[in-house]
Parts: sequence; C-alpha cells; structure tokens
Amino acid sequence: MPPVFREDPYTGYNFEVVVAGVSEDGTAVRGSFSEAMIGDTSMDPIEYRNGSESLTVRKIPGLIKFANITLKRGYTGDLAFWNWLVEAMNGLVRRTEGSIIMLDENRQFAGGLNAGARAAFAAGAERVLLLNNDTVLAPDALRLLEDAMFGRTAAIAAPKVVDLHDPARVITAGERVMLPLLCVPRTLLRYRPRGDAPYAVSGAMGCALLVTRECFEAAGGFTEEIQVYYEDVDFCLAARARGFGAMIAPLAVVRHDGMRGFAAGLTPWAAFLKARNPWLVVRRHGSALT
Repeated sequence: MPPVFREDPYTGYNFEVVVAGVSEDGTAVRGSFSEAMIGDTSMDPIEYRNGSESLTVRKIPGLIKFANITLKRGYTGDLAFWNWLVEAMNGLVRRTEGSIIMLDENRQFAGGLNAGARAAFAAGAERVLLLNNDTVLAPDALRLLEDAMFGRTAAIAAPKVVDLHDPARVITAGERVMLPLLCVPRTLLRYRPRGDAPYAVSGAMGCALLVTRECFEAAGGFTEEIQVYYEDVDFCLAARARGFGAMIAPLAVVRHDGMRGFAAGLTPWAAFLKARNPWLVVRRHGSALT
C-alpha cells in the first residue's frame, strides 16, 4: 500500500490547542504543535502536631501547584490565536479556557474532523462547524448558517464558497450528490446561486459545514477509510439516508484557497484516492438499482 501523506500543512503537528474567549466574535481559535508537555499538578501538605500529641504528625491540604504547559514548534492559520500568543509574550496575559487534543496518528482529513467533532460533543456542543484549514469565514458567516437552520429541518448548513484570491468567483453554492452521476465531474453538477434566501440542496462541499450533533452521530461521522476526496459526498449520502437534509445559506460566505487544493491533488497519492474513493462510496451506499 502506498504511504499516507497529509495534504494540509500540519504534518507532524498532532497536538491541537483550542482556546475560547480570545477572538472578537467569541468563536474558538486553534493552533497545532508538534510537542506538548504538561507537568503534574501537585498539592503540598502542611504538617502540624496537636499540643497533646507528642508523636503524631497530622496533615492538612496546602497550596495547589499547577504545572506549566510547554508547547513547541507550533503552526496556526488563525490570526486571533497568534495575536493571543504574542500578547502573552509581551506581558499582556489573557487567562481563558481551552483544551489540548492529541492525535497520536495521522488520521487524514476525515479522521481529523471526527476527532475534533467528538471532542466538541463531549464538551456539550450541539453543533459543530467543520472547516478546511485554508478557509476564511466572513465575520457574520456562522450566525447566518445558524439562522438558516433555525425553524427548518436541515441538519447540515453550508455557505457560499468563493475563491480566496478572487472573491467574485463562486466555487460552489451547493453540490448535487447522486450515485448514478458520481463519475461526472462535480463542477458540472453544482448548484448556481439562487438569490439571498437559504435553499435546500442534496449535498455540500466539505470545506465548510455546520452540522448538528444528532445528524453527525446518526451518520457515524466521516468514513475514515476514505481519508480525503469524496468524504463529503459520503457523509451527505449517509445523512440523507437517515432523514437529514442539507441547505445553502448564500449570504454566509467562506473564502477557500481552491488553487492550493488543486495543486495538492496533483500527486500520485491524490490521484489514487480520487480513483478509488468513488468506488468506496458506491460500495457503501449503492444498490442493485444504482
């Protein structure tokens, strides 16, 4: 079997640090590190002796000592996360809450999404926003995606995706996900923008998805065997088979570096995945009629 390569720039950065409360809009920010060292938290006892006891040493809890967290060789595409670190280095420390997620193996794009989503659900989240690391959200994109879900049956909400370097060029405003047409280039099957109102679609590109917990868990998350390429098609089919719909919120805009993804797809391993993965999708969701 050919070796597995990550297509994103975080190779070897298996410790993801997620921090809340430092961005302007309140959303969590994150960075990845190759090493994370966390020492032991300790509590030193205070020893004392009662005046009437000459041989017995008694103890009561003393001060709690929290160990330092050391992060090495980091990488982030999130400016708010970087600014938070720079402020701390300059003496302006903003205490906040956060978590460190360890991925002890390279689980590719699908596995990384699953790990992050399940960590969010374990912390009590009811929805997760799943993003490529080469996407940039408009300031109001998340609010508009949530508004599009409110009062509707859709459990997957996706934005209009435009090119990072040419925002006038729309990359996708919805995907037509149908097994009989799986061999047709996706660019020929995409929905065209339909004005400003949210509208239902059969699928959405996986670079930016707002997904409910109920839908994610019912679909079983992303199929890690697929790794990358067609993992979004597989997920949308699994969700739809369980009664969960998808919709596009066209006023929610996400900028995506499509050329970087295109260049990453010109490797032998990417060519192998693009040839193999449609068959995996058909095997998982096909029938005698399809």
